[in-house]
Amino acid sequence: MNNQSVDVDLITRFDNEAKLHALNSVYAIAEFDLAGKLIEANPLFCKMLGYKKEDIIQKSHTLFLPEAQRQKHDHFWHDVIKGNINAGEFQRKTQKGDIIWLHAAYTPIIDHSGRRVGVIKLALDITQEKRLMSEHRAQLDAIENSQGVIEFDKDGYITHVNKHYLMLTGYEGKEILGLHHKSLCDPLYTEQADYQTFWETLHRGHPISGRFHQLGKDSHSFWIQATYSPVMDSDGNVRKIIKYAHNITQNVETEKKAHQQGIILDILLSVHDSFLLDHNLPSACDKVFERLLSVTNSTFGFIATLQEDENGQSLYLPAISNLAWDDETLNLSLIHISEPTRH
Repeated sequence: MNNQSVDVDLITRFDNEAKLHALNSVYAIAEFDLAGKLIEANPLFCKMLGYKKEDIIQKSHTLFLPEAQRQKHDHFWHDVIKGNINAGEFQRKTQKGDIIWLHAAYTPIIDHSGRRVGVIKLALDITQEKRLMSEHRAQLDAIENSQGVIEFDKDGYITHVNKHYLMLTGYEGKEILGLHHKSLCDPLYTEQADYQTFWETLHRGHPISGRFHQLGKDSHSFWIQATYSPVMDSDGNVRKIIKYAHNITQNVETEKKAHQQGIILDILLSVHDSFLLDHNLPSACDKVFERLLSVTNSTFGFIATLQEDENGQSLYLPAISNLAWDDETLNLSLIHISEPTRH
């Protein structure tokens, strides 16, 4: 053998040793014979499963399996020693009985003559990742089951809607998929610069939260408290937008009514103050009539007092409404109510 071939052999050996050292520092590695008995294990493998090496040498591979998986072991092992690499995520049991998750590959060991002489296993502990994924999935399921969820592509077209959001809109799933976000908004709003700014903000990857007025099927109006969350790809570009929402229509209507009642109270107090000045109730009512129509979103109406005497209940109209009244109508300023007042 010449010096050149010796140098190549040395380089190859050192290269292989370096590769094995690198694998040993990252992977839990175990070697089994064809019968499934452990014949070698590195420190990471022993640490991962909580055993001392001397306690598991010559032990069966089934020692590391959860009870429920042991009946299927023979089929699994025969598949591997036939020459098939079996890789994936596996549950394994530690010395303390805890269940851990491994990402592992079982690979047949073949000698120089092509015979299968054993199985080598390389594994990574992914238990923490699996737990985090499970918790994340549980959180998403909780949101999906309690809130309205709708997804848009980066251009604003609807790609997914859950049942809660469908109930808000009144649409069937097949009716709403493919519609643009603006289909759920007041047309006057979508024509404003604010709507353009809204999408520009999302395209920059910034979430948006707040109250939003929405329109469902047949222009059905509702209010939501919602968060629009952009989902980014690996390059930092917006891939889609997920919106989480819950219905606050009743709350908004209650707030509007309370606000309206406050305004009406202020108006009535001004009537009271005006009446105290000149003791002219019709004049006092006339001064606030248009304000009352405005705050109640009415086009016409009247102000009256309910009176009761021996003839029954009647409405007295001290202030005439914004309608045109002729002489005949004016004679009806006292209106007798034949039926009891209903609430």
